[in-house]
Amino acid sequence: WMILSNLLSPIQIRSLELKNRVVMAPLGTGFYNQGAVTQREKYFHKARAAGGVGLILTSAASVSRPPNPKASVASCHGVIDDDTFIPGWKDLVKEIHGVDAKIGMQLNHFGRQIPFKVWGEQPVSSSAIACPVCRSTPRELMLNEIDEIIDQFADAARRCKEAGMDLVEIHGAHGYLGTQFLSPYMNHRADEYGGNAEGRTRFVREILQRIKRKCGQDFIVGVRINGQDNIEGGATIEDAQEVARWLEKAGADFLHVSATVYGGYPPISPMEETPGCYVHLAEAVKSQVGIPVIAVGRIDTPQRAEEILREKKADLVAIGRPLLADPEWGNKAAAGRAETIRKCIY
Repeated sequence: WMILSNLLSPIQIRSLELKNRVVMAPLGTGFYNQGAVTQREKYFHKARAAGGVGLILTSAASVSRPPNPKASVASCHGVIDDDTFIPGWKDLVKEIHGVDAKIGMQLNHFGRQIPFKVWGEQPVSSSAIACPVCRSTPRELMLNEIDEIIDQFADAARRCKEAGMDLVEIHGAHGYLGTQFLSPYMNHRADEYGGNAEGRTRFVREILQRIKRKCGQDFIVGVRINGQDNIEGGATIEDAQEVARWLEKAGADFLHVSATVYGGYPPISPMEETPGCYVHLAEAVKSQVGIPVIAVGRIDTPQRAEEILREKKADLVAIGRPLLADPEWGNKAAAGRAETIRKCIY
């Protein structure tokens, strides 16, 4: 049995102290009702928080609602585009804080990665390039529309703060709208939101800065980015390192490093993938920044998580599917009963 002294040690993200380095990765549960938090969603996250996780990141919530209220995505996906959603989130936050864990929300906009019929109108993106999976050709966003979406993110973060959330994470990975600006594969713009890394990071940097203006400089804002896009013409590790430097300079408080876009290698690493498959990407990003970096990607056992932290490849580890398999993962690790954790088969 390995002593998990790194995994179980507290960590500070700015003013926020987490009791350990275990982060629950955002998992799309489908447990929402017309965008609102349900009792089932509360039970689901509370079980993992009580199970020993230091930080819960909730399922990605959309900062804008589909124009079609009957759209299937609206029925089961979290939404945070209106103040009427605040009380539900406030209840969830209270439950999580009550079992000595912290909680943050991942804020998302689908951009082009949603089929036309599911969204209800033509999707939008940084450039008019079709998603190979959803197959809808998006409309290129105009400058005033980009500004409106930046506002939607900032308003969503303000609602999170009002609900008592400890932080928010901007979703800039997995090919959603954040990635659609960050990635050279999807962003072919010729204006100030495209071109080099400075241009491609502008959208996410402006979201970061506007959230800080709206919620206060002390409110903690992180970004989930791709360490690589895993598709031809997509971002490489070197691109991710450059993006990370720009985001740190813009005020990001932490970075969460994942990989891939729709049409590339699967964003959720399959069963045949080696454990810790994206950890090298987090390590590459961590070498460039001074803010905390979260590693993710088939981190299957507490021992593996401890090794990643001990070898300073990351500052925290995010765990998704293993917490589906065993909500008590954190408690069992802390009690020295790692061998009793119900294994995730991915």
